[in-house]
This record gives sequence, structure tokens and C-alpha cells, in this order.
Amino acid sequence: VWMEEPGYYGAKAAFTVAGARVLPIPVDQERGWYLEPPDPLPRLIYVTPACQHPLGITMRMEERLRLLDIAETANSWVIEDDFDGEYRFQGRPVPAIQSMDRSGRVIYVGTFAKLLFPALRLGFMVLPQELAGRIVNALSTTGQFAPLLLQAALADFITEGHM
Repeated sequence: VWMEEPGYYGAKAAFTVAGARVLPIPVDQERGWYLEPPDPLPRLIYVTPACQHPLGITMRMEERLRLLDIAETANSWVIEDDFDGEYRFQGRPVPAIQSMDRSGRVIYVGTFAKLLFPALRLGFMVLPQELAGRIVNALSTTGQFAPLLLQAALADFITEGHM
């Protein structure tokens, strides 16, 4: 797994516990993401491009396109963790990497906890169709599910146009 350094500790811990070898993508305030792929090429790339955790910078458009090129060349999956992309404090919004993905390599992950309220603890994924069955199977083996009542209430909230 190729992931940002510094980066989100929770993701790094999860990858490490799963037995992945985590390699750093150096990130800093001045130059952004240093996107020179490691050898061997990564099977998975994890980024927080809308608001890099913990630096808070936004990945530039040319970096997003470079990341997509790397993923396509390496046949890698990209997890785009957009934990708080709804908040913009300066500049215009930058499109999600997933919205620019033409080869179906990006898994877009978000949360309603930051958007609505933290106690909700519901998230979502927008992923390539070919991964849907594998993700459902993987999630079913963990035994951890969001309460159906909360899922139904949120679905109604969205359907009724409140969000």
C-alpha cells in the first residue's frame, strides 16, 4: 500500500494489521504530494486529496491526474478518502479523483459523521462494479454493520430532500 506521509494513522494501522507493507508518499505544505511510485509498483494507493490529513492541503489538479496515470500503469486501486471534502475555506472546489477516473480504478470513500453529526457513524463507498461483491463479502465477515434503523433514517432524510 502506498499512502501519504504524514497521513491518517487509522488507515495506516488498518493496512498494517491486514499484513500490508505500507510505503510512504511524501507530502508537505510547499510542494504537495511527491508522486514517484515505489518499486515494486503499489497494488493499492490511499490518499486524502480534498483535505490532506493532517496537513489540510488540497491535491492540485496535475497531481490528481498524475495519480490516475500511476494507478492505470500499475493496475492499482486508489482509495480516495474524502472525509471532509464538503468544507472549502479557500479557493474553488476541486473535482474528486473518482469523477475523473476513466479506467475504473478509484474507490471513493466518505462519511456522514463529518457532514451531519459525529454520532451518526455512517459512511459510504462509490466503487467500481467489479468490486461490489468482494466488498460486500469482506464486510460481511467482519460482523460490524451500521444499525439498519440509522441507515433507514438517513435514507429517508436524503430522499425527502433535507440533504
